Amino acid sequence: MRGACLLALGLLLAAGIAGAGVITFGPALSTDASTGIGPLVFYTHKIAGGEAQAVNGVSLAPLTTSVTPPNFNWNTHSWTKNVVTNNPGPSWNPGTGGVTGPDLIQLLRDFTYSGNGDYPPRYQTFTLTGLTPEKTYDLRLYIRLWNNSGDAADWGRPIDLTFTNGAESDTQLLWEDRPTNHGYTTDHAAYYLNYRYTALTSSLVIDAVVADPFTDPDKRSGSLHLYGLTNQLVPEPPAGPEVIYREVFGNNTGDNQAPSYAGWSEHYGSGATVLTTSVGVSGLDGCPDNLPAINSFPASAEQVNGLFSDYNGSPGNSARIMWTNEVPIDLSVFGLVQAQWYQGNADARDALRVAVQLDDGQWYASALSFTNPGIAGSDFDTAAQLKTFDFEDAEWRLLNFTPGSLLQFVGSGNPFGLPGGSFLTSFGLFSETRLGNLRFDSFELIVGPAFVIPEPGSVALLGLGLAALARRRSRRRRGRGAVARRGA
Repeated sequence: MRGACLLALGLLLAAGIAGAGVITFGPALSTDASTGIGPLVFYTHKIAGGEAQAVNGVSLAPLTTSVTPPNFNWNTHSWTKNVVTNNPGPSWNPGTGGVTGPDLIQLLRDFTYSGNGDYPPRYQTFTLTGLTPEKTYDLRLYIRLWNNSGDAADWGRPIDLTFTNGAESDTQLLWEDRPTNHGYTTDHAAYYLNYRYTALTSSLVIDAVVADPFTDPDKRSGSLHLYGLTNQLVPEPPAGPEVIYREVFGNNTGDNQAPSYAGWSEHYGSGATVLTTSVGVSGLDGCPDNLPAINSFPASAEQVNGLFSDYNGSPGNSARIMWTNEVPIDLSVFGLVQAQWYQGNADARDALRVAVQLDDGQWYASALSFTNPGIAGSDFDTAAQLKTFDFEDAEWRLLNFTPGSLLQFVGSGNPFGLPGGSFLTSFGLFSETRLGNLRFDSFELIVGPAFVIPEPGSVALLGLGLAALARRRSRRRRGRGAVARRGA
């Protein structure tokens, strides 16, 4: 099967798609973290239709009838510009769509549109400038439905989106009010449309044309609603394994600090109660004391003092998870190689497992667990053990975790491989028990270049993509066609 997959990939490249833009539909969004928006992503554009918004600590600049963000232009041509704020519309139910992130919900309650530009083929044009030629970007439109009530104005809001990148253009029919037309399980799902392209010039033009797939101009739902737009640089994959994240838990204050001091959190018990003051970044000597922090906040050089210590003031024997969402990792660019940390639990019976969350919101804990001979906190700097977890061929179990609500390790049944995802949104360590102090230091993630062999069904999709490309080229010659597919 590997040979067949590689052959299909070769055919795809031979067809000329390597140089064209690629349009995909991302996963259904749930939490704020599932958006992939984060402080470590480099953005050329961060735009909220309507009022200014913030998602995961990232500020999105407002687009209104009178305010336009830098290096951006919104042109409705001879038709009006309109803005709606704090309005879910007549139909959208975030709960039904599994949308729980407060930042995400607020982002999707505001939007811009063209009020009298709702007849086909009227259109809006969005232009991004200030791009760097030969750099690869992901342009994302964040979307949810407005109306699926079945009334006279409900025809699914079909929009022909055309992305013009220099001499190339790629088109996608978007059913903005019908996510199920794009493979989502409910029309109440929130999602993003992703356009990956390598800039040929310093600008990208997006035309959003009111489509008429019914060949009846009276069957119209209106113009494109722009809820949110980001344009982010796609990082170049590393040539080999490299540390993408390291937290050293530096603490020279002389006092224990809350986990948030290092950008981490801890929750315990079946109700996933948060721990704040009774656990934290200990002032004990860590191990080792010569490693720099990497992509952790607040960024600081390694200090002699500091390690994560769940000390005696914490509640007794119960499950707990220690985790962070400081660095969302794009799994289309980076492959997970290893997690490493120094471990020095007080009780040899306590075991730590690697815990990860994918962009669909689901957590997983490694089937493999790690113990150490029980040690005193004062001996951590000399007696802690280096633990190494290899992601390749690792087996996992479900970890049901909702902060403040649920923490449940599903230890029954057979373990399984980690499902596919677009982003690793959170990660850390999990323990089923806490018989003594849980301690670790210098937690790091090591990544390499991503290489994914398509599943058999994906090979069939590639064949469909090639057929669609051939049909598109027979219809229009002004640019290379994009393959539209649903993201993993």
